[in-house]
Amino acid sequence: MPEIIIFALLCIFCSLIEGFAKAVRDTLDFHYYNSIFTKIKKDTKWWYFFNTPEVMSKNKYKDRDDVKRIPAFPGSTTILVFLTDGWHLSEFIIMLFNYVFAVSFVFVLYFYLFIKELNLYYSIPFMFLSIITSWAIRNSSFSLFFDKILIKKL
Repeated sequence: MPEIIIFALLCIFCSLIEGFAKAVRDTLDFHYYNSIFTKIKKDTKWWYFFNTPEVMSKNKYKDRDDVKRIPAFPGSTTILVFLTDGWHLSEFIIMLFNYVFAVSFVFVLYFYLFIKELNLYYSIPFMFLSIITSWAIRNSSFSLFFDKILIKKL
């Protein structure tokens, strides 16, 4: 039974982080100028280039030149794009924790079906409940951060 508790905690953690990262991504994309991100000092150059919508998409290219499109470093326009701006980093975190959840879900399912030899009859409600709970936690985390924390109240 401790395995199921570890799995539950992992699912909760992954869902919370996914919701937070989705809130950051959507805030950067749609509500940057009404967000807490604009409170960071303007002279913090890395923050400005990493998160400001007009600038962050140009970080992939050397000298931030969209016309020539010379990559800033190997992989900056493909596999390492998450290192170039906040939006892509948030998207990377969302996908990473989504994959961690999916892989752990498959391992736990395999463990209970084949190693502990539980009946499939008990596994289907477990799968359904895990997915619904994860979805609810992720969306609650997203709503909390997006609606209450990251957006400035005017």
